[in-house]
Amino acid sequence: LRITHQTGIADYPRIAEIYARHRFEAEILEYIEDMPTRFGEADLIVSRSGASTVAEVTAAGRPCLLIPLPHATDDHQRKNAEALAARGAARILDQSKTSGMNLAAAIQSLETDRDLLAEMAKASKKLAKPQSTEAIVNLMNQLCRHSSCRRD
Repeated sequence: LRITHQTGIADYPRIAEIYARHRFEAEILEYIEDMPTRFGEADLIVSRSGASTVAEVTAAGRPCLLIPLPHATDDHQRKNAEALAARGAARILDQSKTSGMNLAAAIQSLETDRDLLAEMAKASKKLAKPQSTEAIVNLMNQLCRHSSCRRD
């Protein structure tokens, strides 16, 4: 098991100290520059479930454990996570009910079931929208043809 943990700048010192104190080997980074490559290398992604993350995970076709941010506007992260879980691409953990022990158990149960991880990856890839930018621009063009919008 190899762990890469992106912490953000503010949390890096605290998280790095916790890993060091427990003598747990992991790659701890403030920020990941090349997320597509890192996602492509991952067997499993543990993450929040914001729209950009969900788009990146599905573009990479990776299985994931999603922990929706409980206070996200309109509970959108839960809805994003449920959309992936309903199609077999993700499992959801509720932050208020998740401890280190049950997170570890969830990771271990998936890590030992390679067939399930492969099925989840396949389901994730099916949800990808690689042509989304083109589709949005085409829709905007259609709308502009039928109204007096500016294209600048």
